[in-house]
Amino acid sequence: MVGDEQGLPLNVRLTYAIARGLFSRSGSTAEFVLPPSFSTQSVLAEFRLGGIEPGLTAARGLEVYTSAEEGFRSGFRAFGPEGAPYPEHDRYRTALVSLAAKIPVARSVYSVRLAGAWGEGMDELSAWKVGGNCLGVEPFLYPLHGYYTQEFLAEDFGILNLAWSHQILDDHRLAVHVYADRAAMLLVPPNLKKWYDRSGVGAGIGFRGPGSLDWLVSYGDGINANHDGGRDNQEFAVALERAF
Repeated sequence: MVGDEQGLPLNVRLTYAIARGLFSRSGSTAEFVLPPSFSTQSVLAEFRLGGIEPGLTAARGLEVYTSAEEGFRSGFRAFGPEGAPYPEHDRYRTALVSLAAKIPVARSVYSVRLAGAWGEGMDELSAWKVGGNCLGVEPFLYPLHGYYTQEFLAEDFGILNLAWSHQILDDHRLAVHVYADRAAMLLVPPNLKKWYDRSGVGAGIGFRGPGSLDWLVSYGDGINANHDGGRDNQEFAVALERAF
């Protein structure tokens, strides 16, 4: 890490990891060919300038983040529905660029993030996860209000997240939040090989409960979800946080 009191911190990291995937059959996978037990070796390079404060009550931050990853699988075979397995990939690559800011103005906080990601050799196991209202857990999933958590498994995507928060009472005892999201995604098989555009809006109430436990209760509407022939999709979420 490189930085000083007058500038933004700079972080560069290179991570090598080995993981083992194990799968077991259940009643819902009777006609589904599971992936075999396999090992994955991956190399992840990350560059971060600045940073966003973590937590439900974060109020400031400025960040430029990029990453690139390459993964290799050993002992891997195709998986999926019997007779129609997904494409078999024993090697995948990803790249991500994200620009984010949280700007406090008086009793309000304005938040924006613009991110774009690319993948090669992606499947349901290695895909980018998009959807839901799980904030602050990047880069594992990306919020899209009004949709299920990790609903979309994407090979490539671009996303814009906007948020406005306003403190009604001091010390985060009561605050209101408004969200708007827009995403374009190229999903992995078995989805059709085309770009999907999805938009979501949401609102929430944050408050500080007994024991300094912070709560965030939020609602989201996926305004073009196209679920079961309908256009809308509803989503509720509750988040809890205790600072130590």
